[in-house]
Amino acid sequence: MEYIPQEDFWRFLILLISLITFNYFSGSRELKKGYLYLAVVWVCYLLLALTSFNSTFFIFVWLIGLSAIYVYKNHDIKNKIWLFILLILFWASAPILGFALQLFQNISYLGWHDTWLDIYGTFTYAGNRAGLDFMTRFEGMVKPFFSATGLLNIYASLAPFGLSKLKNLLLGVRISPLYVLPLLVGFVVFVIMKLKKITNYKIPSLHLILLLAIAPLGQTFIMPFLGYRDNIGRLAAPFVGIIIGIVVWMLFLVFCKNSLTFLNKFLFLFISILVVSFFTIQISLNYEPRLWPAYSPLSDNEFVFSQKIKNIATDERAIFMINKIDTQISEEEYNKRDVGPFFDFYRVWEYYFDTPLLNFRKTDDLVRDLLFLEKRSEFPFTAIVTSDNKNLINELYNKLRAIKLPLSAVKELKNRYYFIVLSISKKDFLQNTNPAPIN
Repeated sequence: MEYIPQEDFWRFLILLISLITFNYFSGSRELKKGYLYLAVVWVCYLLLALTSFNSTFFIFVWLIGLSAIYVYKNHDIKNKIWLFILLILFWASAPILGFALQLFQNISYLGWHDTWLDIYGTFTYAGNRAGLDFMTRFEGMVKPFFSATGLLNIYASLAPFGLSKLKNLLLGVRISPLYVLPLLVGFVVFVIMKLKKITNYKIPSLHLILLLAIAPLGQTFIMPFLGYRDNIGRLAAPFVGIIIGIVVWMLFLVFCKNSLTFLNKFLFLFISILVVSFFTIQISLNYEPRLWPAYSPLSDNEFVFSQKIKNIATDERAIFMINKIDTQISEEEYNKRDVGPFFDFYRVWEYYFDTPLLNFRKTDDLVRDLLFLEKRSEFPFTAIVTSDNKNLINELYNKLRAIKLPLSAVKELKNRYYFIVLSISKKDFLQNTNPAPIN
């Protein structure tokens, strides 16, 4: 479910080649060469499915939409329904084959049971867990459009100057995209229609532009929590980019006219500043990570701690972390944050540890997972348990000592506490401990 750079390459390559193929067939040219284009798109789709599932449904909706437009507009086709069904099966075969190959690989490595748990966990983690409310699913569906436009970045950059406090003072509650989106859509439609009326500009390929807007919703409808990731904004980027390009071009045409009222000049100047702000803030944020606390680097003490811990054990090891602030997160907030930037801070930790890191918000969860991994692992490993709170580390130490695990003493290093669960074999673990489940 993580972002993979190759995914961008295959996704945008498919969009490009499929558009070339669509225009080729629309011109009624030599079919043999067109079939070659179709084969290339299919192979690229297969490689995308083998790389990541973050764009699978996006591309599927896009290709099915293109096929539907072609079949509908081509009056020379006699059996349109059968051809459309054949194209659906053709495009669906690529991700199905890619999934089957990944399934075969997982089964050979994990076995049937763990493979099923992996599939089930991925599907539920992406936003299909029981009890997911409509508002959360809807926000996940439309969030990529906010990420692609830079609206969230504008809010984040202005928040330190009091914008968030002003919003809380006036409204007192969080504003859901469910209420913001209709206003934005209405504003954009108003601006485009106003500019279109003045310039008499004909928007080209409107059906393709609308398809680019629908395709991201196909992906985030199936996996709504993916929408909370900033990188999924790339799915909406083609649509947003085209809309911004159309608006900028029509603004240029407007400013070339001399017969404008003062009110219209003021309105179009405001829109121009807004469009430029989107680009400026998006670009500047690439060089100013402090505006996003979740992506901030570790402090000096945290960095020193990570380097010391990294060299404690030379054998296989894993780090189990629980911080005071994480224990205070509510269940509702956690379910939303765990797919956004919440874990990015811990990815930074994991990078500097150079060791697998598992972070928790409940001590019982940490103990349960540690016991499971000790029992499940075919090879012995050293577990390093750490926290920024002395009470939490002592609670964990006492729980693990009661189960008779071999523990080192609790130590303090750079304002953090840790102890080591010494490496033991699976056989010794089962014989010498009493791993009763933690309720």
